[in-house]
Amino acid sequence: MKKHTYTATLLAGLAIILAGCVDTPEVEPVNLTPKPELQADIWDEDITVVPPTDVLEEGFYKDALMDGGTYLTSRKRLPACEAYNISLEYFNAEADTPGDSLFQIQKFVGDEMDHNGFLLYPDGKPRFKMFYSCGGKSTYHGRCLGDAGRNAVRNFFMAGGSYQGSCAGMFLASQGKGGVGSTLTFYGIWPGLTVSSGLSKSATGMFIEEGSPLLNYFDFGGDHYIDSVRHNGGGYAEAMVYGSIPMARYDKPGYKMHNEVCVWGWKKNARQGRIVLCGSHPEEVEDGERRELMGAMMMYAMDGRGCAVLKKQLAKGETFTADKDSRDNDPLHAKIGDGQCHHFAVVIPNSAKNIEFRLEYEGDYDIHLLAKKGTFAFESVADHKELTSANRKALSFDKLESGVWYICVDNESRPVNEVGPNGNIHYTGKTELLNGIAYKLSVVWE
Repeated sequence: MKKHTYTATLLAGLAIILAGCVDTPEVEPVNLTPKPELQADIWDEDITVVPPTDVLEEGFYKDALMDGGTYLTSRKRLPACEAYNISLEYFNAEADTPGDSLFQIQKFVGDEMDHNGFLLYPDGKPRFKMFYSCGGKSTYHGRCLGDAGRNAVRNFFMAGGSYQGSCAGMFLASQGKGGVGSTLTFYGIWPGLTVSSGLSKSATGMFIEEGSPLLNYFDFGGDHYIDSVRHNGGGYAEAMVYGSIPMARYDKPGYKMHNEVCVWGWKKNARQGRIVLCGSHPEEVEDGERRELMGAMMMYAMDGRGCAVLKKQLAKGETFTADKDSRDNDPLHAKIGDGQCHHFAVVIPNSAKNIEFRLEYEGDYDIHLLAKKGTFAFESVADHKELTSANRKALSFDKLESGVWYICVDNESRPVNEVGPNGNIHYTGKTELLNGIAYKLSVVWE
């Protein structure tokens, strides 16, 4: 504001006060909106972008991976997934043999077909929204995974993948069991201890807690009670450590487990996933409130997955290359995985014209180029999309509204999966997608 304008305004206001009811001309308000020629100064391309932290990642291979590995119950389906449109993949180990353990470690950690293992993308981001662990023998399963396999699960969770566990899967997520302390063969991703119920080959009722997040998905008949949930050696939380959310309690009078928390959730921050644990077995039920319980736990876990993360802020004229394998230990420049999204941002000044976002890659893959003003660009919300099959793509504009624009490289290609001779998912077709596809992304303007 210029000094003489401020002085004139002040004198005019003083005159009104002194004049009392005397009519005086209205003073025109001072316009604080920058002149058009100054807009470019507001959106300087050197501004550092601070991305939102409340946008959930949408780029995944599938919704859930079920672990029925060594010493866990082997399953090929979850009725809740079929009922509530949750895409599922599974891993099974048919026998408790050393050969199965080696095969299991290779699938978790990586092999020559899939260097990153089936839980992670080449840049270490989660390949599924959620990892579900079946019941069984928790200590033995964790031991058979080895340090590398357990670390793969921890890395999946730390990078934004959610975790759900029933019975043994509940124990595995914890630091250890009460009275024993920390267990090295557990994942230790939930910072509390669990307690064995002492009840096997039986069933229990469950009270849904008032205000439980599970009620956001189903009302469980209106009485917020679930009857006859199978229980076989599971347990409960020794204590609700900081940040834990109790969601249901056991109804088993006469047993030490009665009224203890049997379903609970925990999430540390926006980037990590959410943990949802249950001491009993609702996962096998085909219908009714027990299936609703399993579905609500899965949906609550997935809704708590990590937020979208900005890979890089691009500068005018910069070409970003993603061509590294996971074994190169360069996650910033890692290739893009099957179903994955890579996110970028660029600040477009008001003076920019003839703007173009360019994407290049080799091969016959369905990789999209998306752009959105102000927040992460997913195909469901993008302002501009290039969805053709061409491996040379561009979004071109004479002008764009100045500000922060988000660009997404969205790989919609996936290998073919089918059940192999060992009862597990076997990948065929474009299996090179497992190790990622290289690409170049650039932004130019005048």
